[in-house]
Amino acid sequence: MLIRGLKVPLLCEFCFSFCVASWESYKEIHPSLGLPSSNLEASDPFHLTSFALALLLAFRLDASYSRYMEARRLWGDVVCDARNLMRQAQGFCENEESLQLLLRWTSAFCKVLMWHVREHCDLDSELKDVLLPSEVEVLMQQEQHKPNFVLSVLTQIVHSMPAAEGQKLAVDATLTKFQKAVGTCERMVKTPIPRSYTRHTSRFLVIWLAFLPFTLWRACHWAMVPAAVLIAFLLLGVEEIGVQIEEPFGILPLENLCDIVHANAKEMLSTRHQVQQIVHNSSTPRSQSVSQMHGNGSHH
Repeated sequence: MLIRGLKVPLLCEFCFSFCVASWESYKEIHPSLGLPSSNLEASDPFHLTSFALALLLAFRLDASYSRYMEARRLWGDVVCDARNLMRQAQGFCENEESLQLLLRWTSAFCKVLMWHVREHCDLDSELKDVLLPSEVEVLMQQEQHKPNFVLSVLTQIVHSMPAAEGQKLAVDATLTKFQKAVGTCERMVKTPIPRSYTRHTSRFLVIWLAFLPFTLWRACHWAMVPAAVLIAFLLLGVEEIGVQIEEPFGILPLENLCDIVHANAKEMLSTRHQVQQIVHNSSTPRSQSVSQMHGNGSHH
């Protein structure tokens, strides 16, 4: 993918280097023609700008990588909070229908958030395996802010469950984390790296690479052509990586993270009765031993 995106600039660098090498070779073969040399005698300005270019590329890549890691941590928190939501709910709710409803809409939140931060995502097809057809239809009719609608549904599901007020508040705190995650995603999408910085770095790099063959001919001769292309690939590759990870939601495996949330939630519900049985079996012998001790005490 990286090489495919660099085909055009690398081809231009190759053609330009080849033209410079051909001109210098023709001049050396026919010295009597007095053709001007394309070789740069004063290379100090070129070397001085190399340091500035390195700083620009380093800052560019660092800014993009910071956005990438922030997005990954954010979605990691979403996955953990989704697990916590299901764990908290099944701890106090015994209604299987309510838990299944919570499972569906928790998984739907992750799918909707993925659609919300991506330009090209078919939300209808993503939700078919998560929600019921009637639920998908209602959700798709919401034109303003679908993540807010899903969070409202989750809030109503939680508050409709038979539980103490403190338990509901604990689950509501998890939903608040979902809301903060939506806001952080929107901030990252709507606040990209300034275009002036990106464009200036690209122009600087193109001009620098254009002058590169003129400085390499005297030292490399025809080896200058592959050397210039290799250097161009390395530097352009750094910039291209920065461009790709600048918008992290397009390259992060969000589909896999959504599937993990759905699979983990289903697993929690499927093993709920086994967990309850373990707790019941471990508490029964203890209650029997306590009753025996009381019985022995009354006998004496």
